[in-house]
Amino acid sequence: MTTQQPTAQPGRDSRQLLFIGAGILALLVISVVVVLLVGRGGATTYPADSPEGTLQRYLAAFDDGDYETAHGYFSERVRDEMSMEDFRQSVGMYGGYPTTQRVIFEGTSGAGDRVRLDLVVEYFYGEGLGAGSDRQPRQVNLVREADGWRIDDPLIGLDQAPIMEPPF
Repeated sequence: MTTQQPTAQPGRDSRQLLFIGAGILALLVISVVVVLLVGRGGATTYPADSPEGTLQRYLAAFDDGDYETAHGYFSERVRDEMSMEDFRQSVGMYGGYPTTQRVIFEGTSGAGDRVRLDLVVEYFYGEGLGAGSDRQPRQVNLVREADGWRIDDPLIGLDQAPIMEPPF
């Protein structure tokens, strides 16, 4: 009498490999998500009387939709060029699409009553595996006035505002 050895089932072995591969892929995705979430860290809070703190408070007011407070962080020169009404109108026209962004302060240059903040703005877009980011350098000029540091560039968020010339 001959004994037969059990034969391997061809589909069963490949199915096991597929499950093992899927498990490894799931662990890899979870690891990447954890690293990204932990790596972001918390935001730095700058002193209120510093140029960085002024820009930080302006951005917070702008993000909250408190445009009157945001407009108040501009220098007298900018407020003369861009009234509150102009600012609101520009926000409606050019600042209407929200983005997820992170502002990284790279450095401060200048001395006395005029400084320039060098920034990198990182924009995040998409979700899941299609998510991505883009980094863009920005510079913002500030001037010290009697009541503290003020932004000396007409901005909508961190973008240059279009200043409308009066019609002739």
